[in-house]
Amino acid sequence: MSRRKKTNPSLSPDDEKLWQAVTTTVTPLEGRSFAPLAPRLKFEKPVSEQPLPAEWYQGTPSRPAAKLDRHMRRQIKTGRRPIGKTLDLHGMNQDQAFQALKSAIENAIRYEMRALIVVTGKGGARWAQSDAHCVSQRKRSDFDQFGGVLKRMVPLWLSSADLAPFVHSYSEASKEDGGAGALYVVLRTKPKQKNRPTI
Repeated sequence: MSRRKKTNPSLSPDDEKLWQAVTTTVTPLEGRSFAPLAPRLKFEKPVSEQPLPAEWYQGTPSRPAAKLDRHMRRQIKTGRRPIGKTLDLHGMNQDQAFQALKSAIENAIRYEMRALIVVTGKGGARWAQSDAHCVSQRKRSDFDQFGGVLKRMVPLWLSSADLAPFVHSYSEASKEDGGAGALYVVLRTKPKQKNRPTI
């Protein structure tokens, strides 16, 4: 039983002839079936697409801890506190990076995610390619000791009034997740409750 030749409408006539010539030289392996199609990914709808409840914004949020305790770090490493999303901020300016970070954190709260990885990059001095410090000749000492702008700004943003209500703690990621160029961000599971006045 011969297979019917299919034409691809996106190919030009010359490319189509070339493709047909190539396919005649291919012989299928005997006894092998075609790989099954990968299942189509199903994306669940957010828990709520409405704005986050007002309780998240009430009161003065406590500052997120700038360090994960050993227990939390172990939970992330073993997958008991799974990473819900990785956000890569490479190539963004500060405004774009802040908006992307804010949107990612708010969506993570809607999806009831517990932790994120935020990739800031390590940053460093920028050099022209024609300079004596071209990419292949750079040493570690050529990089800015304080790191890049986003590496410095993201921790400040996480502690700001816009994001602090959602962030429990953050810390430098382990080496396999980006090391000094990334942060683990652990999110709160519910809004911080205001202390009720006693009567």
